[in-house]
Amino acid sequence: MKLLYNGLYLLLVLICFLYLIWIQKGSAIGWQLKPVTDANLPKVSIIIPTLNEERNIKNCLESLKNLDYPKEKIEIIVSDGGSKDATVQIANEYADVVIVDSEVPRGWLGKSYGCYLGYKESKGDILLFTDADTFHEERSLKINIFQLLGSESTLVSMLPYQKAKKWYEYMVGYYFFLSYFVGGPMKAIIDKNNKSAYMAIGQYLLFTRKGYESIGGHEAVKGSIIEDIALAKRVKEFGQKIYFLEPNKLVSTRMYPDSFLSFYKGFRKVIFEGLLNFPVWRIFFIVLWIVYSFISAYFVVQTIVDNPAWSIDLLFNLGLYFGFSASYFSYWHKRGDGSLFFYIFHPLGMTITVFIIITSIVQGILGKPIQWKNRQYINTQKGNQEKNGIEQNEENINEDIDEQVVVVLK
Repeated sequence: MKLLYNGLYLLLVLICFLYLIWIQKGSAIGWQLKPVTDANLPKVSIIIPTLNEERNIKNCLESLKNLDYPKEKIEIIVSDGGSKDATVQIANEYADVVIVDSEVPRGWLGKSYGCYLGYKESKGDILLFTDADTFHEERSLKINIFQLLGSESTLVSMLPYQKAKKWYEYMVGYYFFLSYFVGGPMKAIIDKNNKSAYMAIGQYLLFTRKGYESIGGHEAVKGSIIEDIALAKRVKEFGQKIYFLEPNKLVSTRMYPDSFLSFYKGFRKVIFEGLLNFPVWRIFFIVLWIVYSFISAYFVVQTIVDNPAWSIDLLFNLGLYFGFSASYFSYWHKRGDGSLFFYIFHPLGMTITVFIIITSIVQGILGKPIQWKNRQYINTQKGNQEKNGIEQNEENINEDIDEQVVVVLK
């Protein structure tokens, strides 16, 4: 029986690594830049949806103001969903257009609606949707525009470099490492004829205006929690091209600097719907890699218990255990800040990750409301609906918000 278990374990590891090698081999793609002179650069509308982002928005806007791009060909639009902090005041100091609208129509989710309002006010031939917690290197926009033009894509997206300072932030990598197995090899993602492979990250979505409008834009995915993946899927469904750039450090972010609770809620709200958007056979490999992490630890412990002295079996099982560590490190160290602790003790980090995955799945199956940034998303038969004014302290519930759209032009 032990021989059978060992054989199944080796088969599991072999399948995991063969799939990883297939993904990596299919992701060896280069840049397809098409440099153009400043005079021929297209006008870009940068749209930032916000809600209570006073801690982040200034750094983001300052980085956008410092972009190496003709100033007359950039417009910055902040679309605010009714912030209770100083977000709008800060935005007015930097942005060209500030939209404030706290009334999210039925059937819409707040972020998608904010992006939609920003699009309606935009004038650019290129649309960049980005988050308030991002920081943009000076050359980032020009390089990505060159890539958009050179690859003749509808959408260029990327995984911003994920910065970390607090212990739980170092676990962000597990989420993206597992996501790596469902998006598909990069060659498949950029192949407009391959409908099953797609990926986009909502922190950076660079569209041609023509392409964005042809797929229906955010209005077509207004009820989706994971609007970025939904948009990428539509690009492929319409026979158009995505170019996903990674790894790079052109844009960086700290996703959840506030607390572990925000980290937990942030990933919990998107995982269930994310899994529903990918083929089952790709999700199967997520399960295999999770099992690999846990089983490798089990075999190391079992070997030590059976034979406390150093042995060939122990060295072999340690090699397989650290094979996971090496794979994770190889993937993540160029994409985000890593932690030696979580590279070595990956079963611990994976335990927390799996807990979040399971709670997200349970929440989705039971149709429980998702609370995020003082809003409550309620799953109904007609899709995700949003209820405004849900504060963490129920005594502060305010359902009488009646602001109209206010556009401040500078």
